[in-house]
Amino acid sequence: MTIDWYDKLRHDLALLPYSVADEQVAQLKAFVELLNKWSSRINITAIKELEEIVTKHILDSLSVRSFLPAVDLPALESKCVMIDMGTGGGLPGIPLAIMERNRPWVLVDSNAKKIQFLRHVCAQLRLDNVVLKHQRIEQLTRAELNLTENTELALISRAFAPLQKMLQYVEGWLRPGQLLYLMLGKTNLVNEQEHPGYQCIHSEALIVPGLAASRHLCILKKDAE
Repeated sequence: MTIDWYDKLRHDLALLPYSVADEQVAQLKAFVELLNKWSSRINITAIKELEEIVTKHILDSLSVRSFLPAVDLPALESKCVMIDMGTGGGLPGIPLAIMERNRPWVLVDSNAKKIQFLRHVCAQLRLDNVVLKHQRIEQLTRAELNLTENTELALISRAFAPLQKMLQYVEGWLRPGQLLYLMLGKTNLVNEQEHPGYQCIHSEALIVPGLAASRHLCILKKDAE
């Protein structure tokens, strides 16, 4: 019996360690359809099968949500801003922004066509908690995002660049104690010798429903200067 991709989405979302509201399921479904539609015209993702988009993009992105900073403060501006570096087609930023409507998200990418796609996504899904920046992360400044020195922020990256390059890119962003979330395929990409100035405060294999491939999360904390 063939399982419809939307049935698979609903089934696998129910396996996550947190609840997903019906409205969020509908928005994730719409995002899958937009990814698939736009990828037929421009290179958003090489994955063409809807079932694979669900597993390898949506569920993979959502697998880190339980590890993100708390988002239960009453004022939006007081929450930890999450910056998705090299977001590409909005991964992991869009699925996570759908789940966390009270958290500010900044999605950064240097590809103009992908940012155009994400503008359409945000308009269609009414994601008013997302800011898009067409810029290279190493050239982007806090001032361009209206962030002050005291703004709480964390960075997240999903297979964006080799570790050493990434640490160079974000050198001016993180303050002591702030976090960098690395979504990796393998556990041996991070060790203490590879990231001077940071501590790996958490390292864990991620469970992605329906995915047999290895996924891993490493959280780096910026050392005191």
